[in-house]
Amino acid sequence: MGKIDFGQIVDAETRAEQAARQRAADIKADCAAQISAVMTVTTSLNLQGAAIAGELDAGQMDVMRAGLAWVRDMQQACRAAIAEGGVPEWPEVPAGLVALAWEF
Repeated sequence: MGKIDFGQIVDAETRAEQAARQRAADIKADCAAQISAVMTVTTSLNLQGAAIAGELDAGQMDVMRAGLAWVRDMQQACRAAIAEGGVPEWPEVPAGLVALAWEF
């Protein structure tokens, strides 16, 4: 018989830490997927470029600002769910954001 390597034993505390890390990673991935389903990084960059160049009208700028606030709110919901151990309460996508994103 071989020797037992007690260094390989995973205790309850270690399992809980691993589960918490995995849960955090899963919530972050869900958050990122939901944001990307509405507005990819490329779309966001294109919108920002159009805004900087003055190519968006006032209504489009309002929607873009609402979209940026929505992304921040999504990230905050993600962080809160991880910190509190709860279920994320994702905010609603702002009106007009999907249509504006499709333009860019």
